[in-house]
Amino acid sequence: ISGNKGSGLQAIGLERMIFEDVQVERNLGGGAEVEAAPVEVWTTTFADNIGTGLVLREGASGVIEMSHFRNNAGLQLSRIDQLIVRKNGFENTALGLLSENSRPTLTDNNFENNLIAIQVSGNRVPAAMSRNIFAGNRTAVENLSALPLPAQDNYWGTTDSTAISAMIKGAVEWTPFLAEKPGL
Repeated sequence: ISGNKGSGLQAIGLERMIFEDVQVERNLGGGAEVEAAPVEVWTTTFADNIGTGLVLREGASGVIEMSHFRNNAGLQLSRIDQLIVRKNGFENTALGLLSENSRPTLTDNNFENNLIAIQVSGNRVPAAMSRNIFAGNRTAVENLSALPLPAQDNYWGTTDSTAISAMIKGAVEWTPFLAEKPGL
């Protein structure tokens, strides 16, 4: 799904959407947007789109695993209750993962060289966020919600608690943290 003058894919109410080994690249709008459908995204690349790489809206649920979001093509979740985001790479984006009023489980992901790795807003925060790697991000986590964000047992690219604290904005419970990269 590439080279479109607008967004690559927009879908509402599908029975199921499965992306496996798909390239969603170089679209002048966003890469793909899905609402009200179960999704399975495996080993897929979202890259070089002008807009967000993948947007999941209310009613979407499922899993995103072993995929790559890079070069300004992040992941946006809006009003998502059940989603597992595991073993993905988020690299060189303005915003790697945006979670708006959503409760995803975020584990074993690699966030590298993003302006903001993860931004959380609204009245729901991720259900779990652990064993992720944060390296070279200007801001690792920005919590704009009024709720505390549980983010224990992540690797922050350093063991210097002052440096870690400087990469985090808002109410984020980041201790204890991992002293070395987890084996992803």
